[in-house]
Amino acid sequence: MKVRNALMAGAAAVALAAGSFAPAKAVTIPFASFLYNGPTKVNYDNATGTLSGTNIEIVGTYLNAAPPVTVKNGAATGTNYSALLSFTATRNGNATAIGGGFLAQDFNLSSFNIQLVTAISGGLKNFLSGSANPASVVGKGTVGGATSSLSGGGALSFASDYLNFMAPPTDQDLSWTLQSITPGLSISGNNFATFSSTVTGSFGYNSVPEPGAVATLCGLGVSSSIFVLRRRRK
Repeated sequence: MKVRNALMAGAAAVALAAGSFAPAKAVTIPFASFLYNGPTKVNYDNATGTLSGTNIEIVGTYLNAAPPVTVKNGAATGTNYSALLSFTATRNGNATAIGGGFLAQDFNLSSFNIQLVTAISGGLKNFLSGSANPASVVGKGTVGGATSSLSGGGALSFASDYLNFMAPPTDQDLSWTLQSITPGLSISGNNFATFSSTVTGSFGYNSVPEPGAVATLCGLGVSSSIFVLRRRRK
């Protein structure tokens, strides 16, 4: 996935140099994060190529109180909420060595669900849920990371009882860190070898183009107007 992202970026640069138009780039704004509280671990099964966790004890926090993501139903930013994370990600390709001792494998994160231990309001417990396909896991030794983004070619969805999302998104992403991978990350056959780990993560979202891209488009508009005026005067 990282290779594909680099190729896409290179293609975009070539297109711009040739004078063609490209979509405005978006930068995500972090709106939620979680920290591992334990003791339940993430598990990877070599036989099935499945990365999963059930009722992993975490602490979730909402980070943003302004558009493009706002809180609702009594939730507050900067407050730590006890929650349970469950998810399932199935292999979407073989595990490979990518150099420097790093290993990688793509997955389909078919679902993740962060449920509050105690509802903030009216029995509502969905802190955040969704999916991400594909999600790439890259790691070395005892540390790895799982990432997916709309701008990187992924298809992501988010839902929550306590968040409003401005639609449609220009970009959205998730970034999870797998720590204390035991035993250290390795490949067995076509998959990672079986391991367990802890997990922390964050989520980002945006629904408006990057300011620089807007300024560029505005500049193109002004230049076009001047060109038209000059043409008319002639």
